[in-house]
Amino acid sequence: MRKLLILLLLPLLVSCTGIQAVAESEATFIACKSADVITTAVGLNSGHFVEANPALKLLIGPHNFVPLITFSIVVWAILHYINEPKLTMAANVVTCGVAGRNAYLLHGAGVMH
Repeated sequence: MRKLLILLLLPLLVSCTGIQAVAESEATFIACKSADVITTAVGLNSGHFVEANPALKLLIGPHNFVPLITFSIVVWAILHYINEPKLTMAANVVTCGVAGRNAYLLHGAGVMH
């Protein structure tokens, strides 16, 4: 849990003046979305999670994360194509929040230490 939290917060600790740049960064989205996919996979495979996104719930399950990964790539491609920093920042807030919550729940369930 600590390692994931440090990974998610490390870019913010680099420089206070760079917070906006980090918040609007595609790299932040990629890091947080990767953490989201990993924590979701661990949670679903452990049996402690069910997918909360109704659309993805129909498509993914234990050991079948291709739709989740595909969805993540499509969202990144849209953000990249639109190239609107405020939209990327909003996506980063949501994605990092979801990844952090997943990690917190996994830790609470004793799945992740």
